[in-house]
Amino acid sequence: MTRKNPESIDRMTIKRAIKNAGASCHVYHASAESEIGHSDLYGTMSGRAFYFEVKVPGWKPRSEADKVRVVRQKIFMNREKGHGARVGFVHTPEEALALLMDKCVDKSLDKETADEVGFSL
Repeated sequence: MTRKNPESIDRMTIKRAIKNAGASCHVYHASAESEIGHSDLYGTMSGRAFYFEVKVPGWKPRSEADKVRVVRQKIFMNREKGHGARVGFVHTPEEALALLMDKCVDKSLDKETADEVGFSL
């Protein structure tokens, strides 16, 4: 029996919560032609786009490749935020819904996350 990736389980739980809140929500499936850094979940709510990168609670980059991936994800989110989208790293459905409802700060650029991955703001 193969174990499911905890991030994929969380991704589907978060997606379901977002859809139940009335938003469109899609899982991004990467391919050879994929844009580097595209967020796991994306969609719209009330005419505004969102891009959320799902991380399991307590996740920290363990390798240089992880750090590079997070930097690319931040670059992608910064660009989309500049176009008016809601963006962020989320761990739970509650965090995703709070970002959708503008009830918490943008988590894509916080200093603590940047320090964890060695990315200077």
